[in-house]
Amino acid sequence: MEFVNMEGFPDSNLLNKILILHEKIFKDSDTLISKAKNKAQRVFTVGLEEHKMYVAGY
Repeated sequence: MEFVNMEGFPDSNLLNKILILHEKIFKDSDTLISKAKNKAQRVFTVGLEEHKMYVAGY
């Protein structure tokens, strides 16, 4: 598994995958975007393996 750190928001394809994962876990994808927008600095960390995302954090 490869872990990738991205400053700011990731591209729309990866951001959509993060939102889908967040929705499955927390049942609310809007909170992730609203919390991230209010941060002065954003770093998203994702665990990727063969085009599948397993871990996401910000």
